[in-house]
Amino acid sequence: LLTTVPVRFDRKQAKFQALHISPILRLSDEIDPATNECRLAQVRYSYFTQGAQTNVPFSELREWYEAQQVWDKLLYRDDFQIKAGLQAGDVVIYDNLKVLHARNGFTGPRHMAGVYLASTDLWHHLGEAKEASLKL
Repeated sequence: LLTTVPVRFDRKQAKFQALHISPILRLSDEIDPATNECRLAQVRYSYFTQGAQTNVPFSELREWYEAQQVWDKLLYRDDFQIKAGLQAGDVVIYDNLKVLHARNGFTGPRHMAGVYLASTDLWHHLGEAKEASLKL
Protein backbone atom coordinates (compact mmCIF):
# COMPACT_ATOMS: atom_id res chain seq x y z
CA LEU A 1 0.00 0.00 0.00
CA LEU A 2 2.86 2.40 0.72
CA THR A 3 4.13 1.87 -2.85
CA THR A 4 0.78 2.27 -4.60
CA VAL A 5 -1.44 4.74 -2.75
CA PRO A 6 -0.79 8.43 -3.50
CA VAL A 7 -0.40 10.67 -0.45
CA ARG A 8 -0.77 14.45 -0.34
CA PHE A 9 2.29 16.33 0.97
CA ASP A 10 1.64 20.07 1.21
CA ARG A 11 4.47 22.27 2.49
CA LYS A 12 3.57 25.91 3.06
CA GLN A 13 5.93 28.61 4.26
CA ALA A 14 5.80 32.39 4.13
CA LYS A 15 7.35 32.63 0.65
CA PHE A 16 7.26 29.04 -0.51
CA GLN A 17 4.72 26.32 -1.21
CA ALA A 18 5.19 22.85 -2.64
CA LEU A 19 2.51 20.25 -3.24
CA HIS A 20 3.43 16.67 -4.05
CA ILE A 21 1.04 13.78 -4.44
CA SER A 22 2.73 10.41 -4.63
CA PRO A 23 3.10 7.15 -2.72
CA ILE A 24 5.47 7.19 0.26
CA LEU A 25 7.72 4.62 -1.44
CA ARG A 26 8.42 4.41 -5.16
CA LEU A 27 10.10 1.33 -6.54
CA SER A 28 12.22 1.32 -9.68
CA ASP A 29 11.85 -1.05 -12.57
CA GLU A 30 15.39 -2.24 -11.84
CA ILE A 31 15.64 -5.64 -10.15
CA ASP A 32 18.27 -6.19 -7.48
CA PRO A 33 20.09 -9.38 -8.52
CA ALA A 34 20.90 -10.27 -4.89
CA THR A 35 17.28 -10.23 -3.71
CA ASN A 36 15.39 -10.54 -7.02
CA GLU A 37 13.20 -7.63 -5.87
CA CYS A 38 12.68 -4.10 -7.17
CA ARG A 39 15.10 -1.50 -5.88
CA LEU A 40 13.94 1.56 -3.99
CA ALA A 41 13.80 4.59 -6.27
CA GLN A 42 12.41 7.25 -3.92
CA VAL A 43 11.16 7.85 -0.40
CA ARG A 44 8.76 10.74 0.15
CA TYR A 45 7.77 11.17 3.76
CA SER A 46 7.23 14.19 5.92
CA TYR A 47 4.79 13.77 8.77
CA PHE A 48 4.37 17.52 9.25
CA THR A 49 3.35 18.10 5.62
CA GLN A 50 1.26 14.97 5.13
CA GLY A 51 -2.44 15.55 4.75
CA ALA A 52 -5.29 13.26 5.68
CA GLN A 53 -5.45 10.13 3.55
CA THR A 54 -8.24 10.62 1.02
CA ASN A 55 -6.99 8.41 -1.83
CA VAL A 56 -7.89 5.06 -0.26
CA PRO A 57 -11.31 3.41 -0.40
CA PHE A 58 -12.88 3.40 3.04
CA SER A 59 -12.75 -0.41 3.11
CA GLU A 60 -8.91 -0.27 2.84
CA LEU A 61 -8.30 2.77 5.06
CA ARG A 62 -7.53 0.86 8.26
CA GLU A 63 -5.03 -1.37 6.43
CA TRP A 64 -3.29 1.69 4.92
CA TYR A 65 -2.93 3.44 8.29
CA GLU A 66 -1.66 0.22 9.86
CA ALA A 67 0.99 0.00 7.12
CA GLN A 68 1.97 3.61 7.83
CA GLN A 69 2.26 2.86 11.55
CA VAL A 70 4.65 -0.01 10.81
CA TRP A 71 6.67 2.39 8.60
CA ASP A 72 6.74 5.01 11.37
CA LYS A 73 8.00 2.47 13.92
CA LEU A 74 10.78 1.37 11.55
CA LEU A 75 11.94 4.97 11.10
CA TYR A 76 12.58 5.42 14.80
CA ARG A 77 14.48 2.17 15.33
CA ASP A 78 18.12 2.83 16.20
CA ASP A 79 19.34 0.25 13.67
CA PHE A 80 17.75 2.31 10.87
CA GLN A 81 19.37 5.59 11.92
CA ILE A 82 22.77 7.16 11.56
CA LYS A 83 23.41 9.93 14.06
CA ALA A 84 26.29 12.35 13.70
CA GLY A 85 27.34 15.39 15.65
CA LEU A 86 28.38 18.11 13.23
CA GLN A 87 30.97 20.77 13.86
CA ALA A 88 31.51 24.11 12.13
CA GLY A 89 32.66 23.48 8.56
CA ASP A 90 31.32 19.91 8.37
CA VAL A 91 29.58 18.87 5.16
CA VAL A 92 26.92 16.20 4.79
CA ILE A 93 25.97 14.81 1.39
CA TYR A 94 23.08 12.42 0.89
CA ASP A 95 20.63 11.34 -1.78
CA ASN A 96 17.51 13.31 -0.92
CA LEU A 97 15.34 10.83 -2.85
CA LYS A 98 16.45 7.80 -0.85
CA VAL A 99 17.50 9.07 2.57
CA LEU A 100 15.19 10.62 5.12
CA HIS A 101 16.90 13.25 7.21
CA ALA A 102 16.15 15.18 10.34
CA ARG A 103 17.90 16.82 13.23
CA ASN A 104 17.72 16.70 16.97
CA GLY A 105 17.69 19.84 19.06
CA PHE A 106 20.70 22.13 19.09
CA THR A 107 21.94 25.09 21.09
CA GLY A 108 23.66 28.25 19.94
CA PRO A 109 23.75 29.85 16.53
CA ARG A 110 23.86 27.77 13.37
CA HIS A 111 24.15 28.37 9.67
CA MET A 112 23.11 25.78 7.15
CA ALA A 113 23.20 25.97 3.39
CA GLY A 114 21.53 23.50 1.06
CA VAL A 115 22.53 22.64 -2.45
CA TYR A 116 20.45 20.48 -4.75
CA LEU A 117 22.14 18.51 -7.51
CA ALA A 118 20.52 16.34 -10.12
CA SER A 119 21.86 12.89 -9.30
CA THR A 120 22.45 12.11 -12.96
CA ASP A 121 24.68 15.19 -13.23
CA LEU A 122 26.57 14.28 -10.06
CA TRP A 123 27.24 10.69 -11.09
CA HIS A 124 28.16 11.82 -14.60
CA HIS A 125 30.77 14.25 -13.28
CA LEU A 126 32.07 11.78 -10.70
CA GLY A 127 32.45 9.24 -13.50
CA GLU A 128 34.41 11.77 -15.58
CA ALA A 129 36.65 12.50 -12.59
CA LYS A 130 37.24 8.78 -12.02
CA GLU A 131 38.07 8.24 -15.71
CA ALA A 132 40.50 11.17 -15.64
CA SER A 133 42.26 9.83 -12.54
CA LEU A 134 42.53 6.36 -14.10
CA LYS A 135 44.28 7.85 -17.16
CA LEU A 136 47.02 9.40 -14.97
